[in-house]
Amino acid sequence: MRKVVALFAALACLVASTVASNAEAGAVGGPERSISTVAARSEDSRAVFLRAGEVGRVTVSGDGDTDLVCLLVSRTGRVVAVDDDSSGSCVLEVTPRRSDQYRVVVRNLGRTYNEYVLRTN
Repeated sequence: MRKVVALFAALACLVASTVASNAEAGAVGGPERSISTVAARSEDSRAVFLRAGEVGRVTVSGDGDTDLVCLLVSRTGRVVAVDDDSSGSCVLEVTPRRSDQYRVVVRNLGRTYNEYVLRTN
């Protein structure tokens, strides 16, 4: 019986810490994950909402076939973060002054499509 109680207590702590982490996440609404495809020599974009005063982190992990360039663009069209490191993955970070919508742009520089996973914190 003690083992069962200890197991439930540990599970409750894990759930509480996960909820606290999500509440403090940079993306409004907490972490997100999506899978998309960008055509060869083309770009794809997705809206994300970032919370004021907190580090908003967007990661893009491509399938490894092509070089991806990623930009984080404000509602006004200003590029606030860029990752152009000649790889198939990107990390974009920004601490916005106010909660707002941003656009993540994923550019595929290769000659074949690239399936990628986009994550926000």
